[in-house]
Amino acid sequence: MKKGFNLINKEVKRNINLLKLRKQIRSLVIGLVGVFIFLSLAVFIIFLVIKGSYQKNQKKIFSLQNEIRALGKTESLAIILADRIRGINTILNERKSYSAAITDIENLSVPGFEMEGLDLNNRGNLKITGTCDTRESLINFKEQVEQISQKDRYTSIIYPSFTRTKEGKYNIVLEMKP
Repeated sequence: MKKGFNLINKEVKRNINLLKLRKQIRSLVIGLVGVFIFLSLAVFIIFLVIKGSYQKNQKKIFSLQNEIRALGKTESLAIILADRIRGINTILNERKSYSAAITDIENLSVPGFEMEGLDLNNRGNLKITGTCDTRESLINFKEQVEQISQKDRYTSIIYPSFTRTKEGKYNIVLEMKP
């Protein structure tokens, strides 16, 4: 049997093991510190990116809020305008058209007839006061009234006053009601 001699002291052998363990722990600590530094740097970079996007978003939010305020003013003006247009349309739809009455007034203007007064009220009633110089102009005037009465625009056409003056002129008051 062979027996060997161990020339390394047991205490030195133990120190060598401790040195190996120390190197392993040092490598582990350096690795952990490196990972910690890497993670810290990554978190810092992510924080900067988030902060930058947050500031961009804040600027966008601020500009959108200003735009919304401006659009709110525009919208209120549009609502006011739409309301006014609705009111105008209501007035236009409820308003009577006086174009037919004006056309009838033009048709009554015959030679020799002088219109002295004209009254057109909101119900469409028409009152004409005038003078015919001759009997012919009076006949022409009455013919025009007859033509207007045939159009069925008026329910009532009357002469409340019809007189002859000393000079031979005829004073006429004509009322037409739709």
